[in-house]
Amino acid sequence: MKALAKQLLRPMARYTPAFVRDWRHKRQMDLNVDGVAFNGFSRPIMAKIASTRFYRYSEHLQIPGWMTPKERQALYALARYLPGPITEIGSWIGLSTTAIARGVKDSKQPKQFRTYDLKLTEHQFRPVEGGIGMFINDGDAPSGICTEESYLREIKPVITAPGGSNGMLKRHLSMLGLLENVHILVGDFRSFSPVASGFLFCDALHDEREILANAPALKPWLLPGSILACHDVGNSKQLIDLLREQIPLGHGVAVDSLYVVEVAP
Repeated sequence: MKALAKQLLRPMARYTPAFVRDWRHKRQMDLNVDGVAFNGFSRPIMAKIASTRFYRYSEHLQIPGWMTPKERQALYALARYLPGPITEIGSWIGLSTTAIARGVKDSKQPKQFRTYDLKLTEHQFRPVEGGIGMFINDGDAPSGICTEESYLREIKPVITAPGGSNGMLKRHLSMLGLLENVHILVGDFRSFSPVASGFLFCDALHDEREILANAPALKPWLLPGSILACHDVGNSKQLIDLLREQIPLGHGVAVDSLYVVEVAP
């Protein structure tokens, strides 16, 4: 599982540098999504989720990450209008977590929101062919590879900061007045007792290997009718098909690369 560092370790071909600069530095964004596609869900409230608008220009500038404004908007709306408990797997330093937490806060309802992620340290990164590899649980093969430049510029400053990525996550939530809306748990989500969730955002299904390793473990966390949102899946029919082989799923839509799907009865 490479949930918390995936933004930095995965290939970034789907977001060109020019596109990233565009949405990181624009105060006005096109946030329209395909509302007709959302009508296919069994819950009528999903139509409201499609029409909700949410964008925080300053948060995109202050919190590093690779989640687009539309993807963040969808997470905010799902957290605001769907019943809890709400679960996030893979918070890194909070670009997704803050959107979900704000949705929970704006719902004005007592929803439980738990977020799970690993704690990475320098000893888990070492040189391999092609760059710097990230090793989890002392495995022989790296869970991901990035360039040395990316590691030094984007990963090392995070994992060596006070408290590491988890410390930065807490500081970002505190900065936005959202820390009390989140219960932060550190470790592999599979090592915790499952919490059946009305809405679950999983940021640990980026490729075939991760889907085969992590998707089956999600089943106890989901209920019939739960909404599952998966980052980096929506643009790939192959990944969607593989995910559906692991979990019984119903209607689904893509919001940029975020795949929002209903768990089948």
